[in-house]
Amino acid sequence: MQCHVSRRNLLGLLCITVGLLLLSEAAVADQPAIEGYADYDAYRLQLESIGHSEYAKLESLGRTRGSREVYLLTIGSGKMDDRPALLIVGSVHPPHLLGSELAVRIARHLVEQAKTDQAVRKLLERVTFYVIPRPAPDACEAFFRRPYLERSENERPIDDDRDGATDEDGPDDLDGDGWITMMRVTDPAGSYMPHPDDARVMVKADPQRDQQGRFSLYVEGRDNDADEEQGEDPPGGVAFNRNFTFRYPFYERGAGPHQISEVETRAVADFAFSHPNIAAVLTFTPEDNLMSPWKPGASAEAKPIKTAVPSADAPYFDFVAEQYREVHGGKNPPESPEARGSFSEWAYFHYGRWSFACRGWWIPQDKPEDEKGKAQPADEKASKGESAEDKLSEAVREVSPLPLGEGQGVRGWRNHANGIDGSASAGPHPNPLPEGEGTVASHFSDGLSEEVSPEKKTSDEKPAEEKSAERKSAEKKSAEEKQGAEDVNALRWFARQKIDGFVDWKQIAQPDFPQRKVEVGGFRPFLRLNPPADQLEPLAEKHCQFVRRLTELLPRLAVQQTKVEPLGQHVWRITAVVVNRGYLPTESQMGRTTREPHPLQIQLELPEGASLVTGHPRVELPVLAGHGGKAEQTWLVRVAGAEPAVLRLRVWSPSVGRVTKRIKLAASSETKGETP
Repeated sequence: MQCHVSRRNLLGLLCITVGLLLLSEAAVADQPAIEGYADYDAYRLQLESIGHSEYAKLESLGRTRGSREVYLLTIGSGKMDDRPALLIVGSVHPPHLLGSELAVRIARHLVEQAKTDQAVRKLLERVTFYVIPRPAPDACEAFFRRPYLERSENERPIDDDRDGATDEDGPDDLDGDGWITMMRVTDPAGSYMPHPDDARVMVKADPQRDQQGRFSLYVEGRDNDADEEQGEDPPGGVAFNRNFTFRYPFYERGAGPHQISEVETRAVADFAFSHPNIAAVLTFTPEDNLMSPWKPGASAEAKPIKTAVPSADAPYFDFVAEQYREVHGGKNPPESPEARGSFSEWAYFHYGRWSFACRGWWIPQDKPEDEKGKAQPADEKASKGESAEDKLSEAVREVSPLPLGEGQGVRGWRNHANGIDGSASAGPHPNPLPEGEGTVASHFSDGLSEEVSPEKKTSDEKPAEEKSAERKSAEKKSAEEKQGAEDVNALRWFARQKIDGFVDWKQIAQPDFPQRKVEVGGFRPFLRLNPPADQLEPLAEKHCQFVRRLTELLPRLAVQQTKVEPLGQHVWRITAVVVNRGYLPTESQMGRTTREPHPLQIQLELPEGASLVTGHPRVELPVLAGHGGKAEQTWLVRVAGAEPAVLRLRVWSPSVGRVTKRIKLAASSETKGETP
């Protein structure tokens, strides 16, 4: 029996097959690294929905190289630009997509609560909220595109290795699992070794503690341009959070050709400078200063260029941080990294506003089972059988490494995911990860973790040692406990939560490393910076509560007292006392240094026929401390005619607010009490 298929039917079947394949690929491409997060299209629809509220306005500050909008939501009522404002910026570090999700949810909570909650409506009459949830939308899309890679740079092409080609040697998904992780390569001169408690975790070996490195580590990929350097010219670009002026990292990867060089950074900076009513800035970023407040530096304070918080401002940062910790409830946060050129530091040190920054979420401490062994091991594979050292010793013995060459990577793919470079590596070519004291997991997974201090060799201490020696011994012990602790804790937490957050090391063929054993594995990108989606709404509720508490701490002006005294000959003495009833002073010490915030001013407006005998109609007031800081101003006024005159007193600063009071000239007139 013969089967005849017409050409038309065959063509139809072929089209259907191709269509199904394309749909399948599209479904894979649209799947986020973590389910429940909004890609750009979903994010845009969310903002448009919020923008339909009577309390919100949606606009674009600029369009990126990838043709995506830098959206701004303005939340408030009435003349919103005439009121003190809080600027909320999310995801300045694009792999930290949690920041965008929280910012959008805070905006939604405010407009929805305003419909039924009188207190929220009054808040929106007093304070304006500017919300920029996703200032670097191009880089954020890496969260939704396979292979998943923590990318902080935009789409500007840059020739990192100066070979005349751009973006030609980035990471590659060598094992085809859809995730860019790490490669560990056996190397007798390598700097890394397995963690003694979990062979999956790689930590920096410390020769002073008689530790021997066995591996070099690289981002997963191959030498695509055959220059004997590994992944030194990845795609992009300029990182939003490295392109600002404070401590700008000249000539380093992700910094850009110059400060504020990008559409995204220029749009946000221009908006900030054109809105002097911004009183404070809240940034969602791993560079946290609410769980770990910035501390003053005595030596830096005396320098003309400020690089540390002045001692006068430090108590306010500490107090606001206490409020945040009380609302958030989290414990044991990771160390806040240092990021030069960052937005949150620029907002304080150069823009002169109170700048608060929070990570929002981190993997909580998941303690191992107690000595009685009631809990299950975090990972059975790592807890059974041979020790970490035993498991890897055979792998090292199998390989006879090549002699070391002298080629050194000048610009390795150093911390590409986070936009913060480490120091250059001194390891064998091709370009391993930089020398440092951190772990490979912290290098790649959280995108911004700093490296821990080097551990020192332990030694037997005599009971009669001096106190200084005992202190050093305690420091050594603390360093030992920290070595790889965050990585081991993350693995334990992933196991308890049943999250597939780690790719087990698997041997692959990698021709760039002949006669060496190469394995691919490590923490999956994004999962240590961003929580599961079911935690987004509870986190948003906490942060919305903190935002409302933060607005209650802003300065609040009042005219506490006015006094009118007739002096004869139609001359009157007018005295006004202005008070700050809020917690924060009307201007920070750094604000006074930068001279960016507008100063507090008082003005006496005279009716027709009146003139000043002494003083100026408008005067700059000193900074008013919080909780009752006062300033007094006096004028002598001559008023012609017998009719009672009415004067108008106005006190204002764009970032503090304004109050007005009518003053009627009458014999021995005095009024007390606050005038809002």
